[in-house]
Amino acid sequence: MPLNVRAFVRIALILIRVGYSSGVVAFWSLHNWVGYTLFLGFYVIAIPIYAKMPAKRTTSISANSKSNSSVPVSL
Repeated sequence: MPLNVRAFVRIALILIRVGYSSGVVAFWSLHNWVGYTLFLGFYVIAIPIYAKMPAKRTTSISANSKSNSSVPVSL
């Protein structure tokens, strides 16, 4: 099994064990904290990647050679 699948299986087993031994309230409390950690980790990784992306450029191309109108086009 790949490492990330093993990690998720391990987290699921821990959650099940906590729920079984400590009750439903402890299960959902731990479940919420694991979710907060995963989302925080995702955003800590995604925001710097997104910030380093180049800006989207736009340019104007004449729609008709006889008119002066232009249409913005994304590149």
